[in-house]
Amino acid sequence: MKIIVTYGVGKASTELAAFHNALKDAGIEMFNIIKLSSVIPANATVIVDENKQLINQLKKNAKVGDKLYAVIAEKAGNKVAAGLGWSITDNGGIFVEHVGKNKQEVEMLIRKSLSDIGLNNVQMKIVEAATQSESEIACAVVCAVYAIGGWDNCKKIY
Repeated sequence: MKIIVTYGVGKASTELAAFHNALKDAGIEMFNIIKLSSVIPANATVIVDENKQLINQLKKNAKVGDKLYAVIAEKAGNKVAAGLGWSITDNGGIFVEHVGKNKQEVEMLIRKSLSDIGLNNVQMKIVEAATQSESEIACAVVCAVYAIGGWDNCKKIY
């Protein structure tokens, strides 16, 4: 199993629009995001998608509104950072999600959390977003994508 880490930043006059723009920058704005807890399955590989090629490949067969199963860190404000850290052993692993005012704060929190859990060999992806305007809000998003899926096989509730 491959887990794809994507990320983005956005700005707008509202938190919701800034979040949407960050999702768009991450390449996942077309999906309904279903948040997962932080467990990484055994034999999984985590890949940071620096140029969005893997996310763009996934989107080719997806429809607007499809489900995206993910672990996500998000933060909105004037100067923000969001990040995911992870550690993988032979039996699987775990993600930790943290947000803060800058990359240094988030990195410290990620390292501390994984250390407290007893895990080493830490990897991470942190992104910062900032705005100088009082009328604009920034948002940072980091998302670990496990899977996408459609609604065709879901039980209808009408």
